[in-house]
Amino acid sequence: MNMAHSIFLCVIVFGVGLTYCSGQDKGTERCICSGNPMKSVRPNRLLTTKTFPASAFCTKIEIVVTLKTGKKLCLDPHGRQGKRILSKKRPLTRGKARKGKRGQKKRRNFG
Repeated sequence: MNMAHSIFLCVIVFGVGLTYCSGQDKGTERCICSGNPMKSVRPNRLLTTKTFPASAFCTKIEIVVTLKTGKKLCLDPHGRQGKRILSKKRPLTRGKARKGKRGQKKRRNFG
């Protein structure tokens, strides 16, 4: 074999090895949430919610909730509560119920 064939063979072997190694990169993700996330959390126990979009370090969307006890949990972004947080259609924390004048008659001022 001449020198050109040897160099070409080395470049091919190096390229195949590089392609194989770049496909194995999924094992080095640095996600905040590991394991199985919670499907839901009671809204009256929530203190804060933080969402982390997919990035170069982690390919998953992550939702981290902090409970009033200080404990941090991961919430499933594909669950009903997670989708509600991501879309921000309705707030999760319940405020005090409005006290209306239900069942009371209207007072009329005559005079």
